[in-house]
Amino acid sequence: MNASRPGRTAWPAPPGWGGVLVAEAVLVAAAIVAYTNLALPSHRVPGWVGPAFFVGILLVPIVLARWHGDGPREMGVRVDNLGVALRTVVPATLVLLVVVALVGLALGSWHVDAPHRVLKRVGRYLLYGPVQQLLLCGFLFRRLHQAFGGALPAALLAGLLFGAAHAPNVPLMGMTAAVGVLSCQLFVRAPNVLAVGWMLGLLAVVVRYAWPEAWLERLTVGGNYLERMWPGLFGAG
Repeated sequence: MNASRPGRTAWPAPPGWGGVLVAEAVLVAAAIVAYTNLALPSHRVPGWVGPAFFVGILLVPIVLARWHGDGPREMGVRVDNLGVALRTVVPATLVLLVVVALVGLALGSWHVDAPHRVLKRVGRYLLYGPVQQLLLCGFLFRRLHQAFGGALPAALLAGLLFGAAHAPNVPLMGMTAAVGVLSCQLFVRAPNVLAVGWMLGLLAVVVRYAWPEAWLERLTVGGNYLERMWPGLFGAG
């Protein structure tokens, strides 16, 4: 695909591999759900579990991707098409940010932390966003696209899996599923995890400060969400 002109990317799969590709995507998503719900909050498990899981949940998809012949370029870890990707992603991002901001203004729910905390959160999400999109778009969506042979059904299922990874925070699950579908649709036009990851990161920061905290419970998931909703649910550790 010409890097200067975004368009739908064709990702053919070997015949007969559809079921394997779907199974890989579902199992990786299930591993994330299992971790967030069984191992979080962190005081329930030894300190090494979190870092070990983080490394594993990145290595397993990368190993599987390499098995299927994908390298960093195919997974969207690239800069040669960053300009094209940004031109595709930025308009959608601006629309989403305006909508989120206007909802916050209408509700009078805008709130901020100390400046250094805001900057820290922005930096964290701008790093974390591309990692999430590497898993979502570079692996889940790509495998499902190959399995189904089309972007829309793959994006819908990948978005649902992405939303499920934020269980049991139902409002956050709905929001992330919708954003996940959009991310996949943008990614297929110009595969670049930096562009869609930064979109996700900026959106998460603005949502965090614009919308009432009770809506998304500070973007917490899994055991941390349950403990926030029902303090002491898991004991003192």
